[in-house]
Amino acid sequence: MPRYRECRAVIRADDGSPPIEDDDVEVRIEEGRILLCYWDEQGAMVFEGKEHEGGAFELRARTRPRMAHLALAADRRVLEGTWRERDESGELRIELGEEEGSA
Repeated sequence: MPRYRECRAVIRADDGSPPIEDDDVEVRIEEGRILLCYWDEQGAMVFEGKEHEGGAFELRARTRPRMAHLALAADRRVLEGTWRERDESGELRIELGEEEGSA
């Protein structure tokens, strides 16, 4: 499974609070599946999801009722999209680090 380490995440909430940034994000993408791990103010956030057409992913968090929709940029270096958890929502941007290859 291709693994990207030391990716950078910027998580913004629509309520205008300061963004959360994490420079040690892990992303794995393989055969139409994605695994995304980052840290926010509540601890580890782990998402799993499926790829839809055109590099778009629909993800669900493992431990919280959070969902995200991300799209892979044409250059395959950025994942960008939105998240929602109950009545909160915002934007999520992941800059992919170097690909480590198969795990």
